[in-house]
Amino acid sequence: MINIKKGFTLLELILVTAILSLVSLIGVPRIATAVNVYTLQAEAQKLKIWMRRAKYEAITTGNTYRVDFISPSTTRYRIQYFDVNDNNQLKTVEEVDLANGITAESTRTSTWIDFDSVGGVNSGGLHRIRVRGQGVMPRTIAINQAGRIK
Repeated sequence: MINIKKGFTLLELILVTAILSLVSLIGVPRIATAVNVYTLQAEAQKLKIWMRRAKYEAITTGNTYRVDFISPSTTRYRIQYFDVNDNNQLKTVEEVDLANGITAESTRTSTWIDFDSVGGVNSGGLHRIRVRGQGVMPRTIAINQAGRIK
């Protein structure tokens, strides 16, 4: 009678476990970095969309719209407008929080950008907004005097 044993030896199980551990040690940091890059890109895109919305609203309503970074380096910004029908009172449309670990900062001393009724930027010159995240290269949003956002 031949005795055939089925199964794996302890050495084989230990080797497979070691290989899987090494693969996961290499893969997990890359996945975390990819998530941080994606989050940063998504927040920069969301900020561009809000700025384009403010520009569009300024053109269609004739009111000056403002994108205001609540402090020079912040995790929150707000969209406001000057209501021409109410003595140019500044009214808030929306306040937006950036994702955890993401900040947006203006490279200028003013913390806001005003879009006028033709879509241009009132304060003149080129505005740059840096959107920063954890462990990834920052993204820059540029707004020229004509109101072009890229």
